[in-house]
Amino acid sequence: MKKDFKFILNKLWILIAPASICLMLLVVYLIKGIYPFGTNTISYFDMAQSIVPIYYHTYDFLHGNADCFLNWNVALGSSMGDLFGNFIFFPTNLFFFFVKRENILYSMSFFLIFKLMLASAFMSIYANSKVAKKAIAVFAGIAYASCGFVIQYYTNIYFLDCFLIFPLLVLGYDLLVEKNKK
Repeated sequence: MKKDFKFILNKLWILIAPASICLMLLVVYLIKGIYPFGTNTISYFDMAQSIVPIYYHTYDFLHGNADCFLNWNVALGSSMGDLFGNFIFFPTNLFFFFVKRENILYSMSFFLIFKLMLASAFMSIYANSKVAKKAIAVFAGIAYASCGFVIQYYTNIYFLDCFLIFPLLVLGYDLLVEKNKK
């Protein structure tokens, strides 16, 4: 029991970067009056008109109310296999099990926080595999989740799926090729 508690305390540092990202975004939301601190949302332009409807369909699919590959309300039914293969089946979309359908537009700010917290945690884990100091790994996680890619592409929130999984892919490559571990 004592060893288990010590193991948990030893791994608790991984939560520092995600907590910092969450706090930073909540402060920005507070200052800018973004939901839940105001009436504004982060959903505008393409996000509100083409990306949020995809997540409505994702919600419907996850709750058994829609077909996976065909929907004339999103992308006019074109290339739906490719479109939804990239969105519906990514594990972060399980977020929509905890959101009411009518709140999806407002939940995008929390979905962004969720994805960036995961990205910062994964980068902290990867950085810790390269650098022995945990403070540098935490800084790397915060810097990664605050980089220009996020600022540029947060309105195309599905691009962040690749962004958050990238540190794990590189870590897997390192383990497989450089350290010869399966």
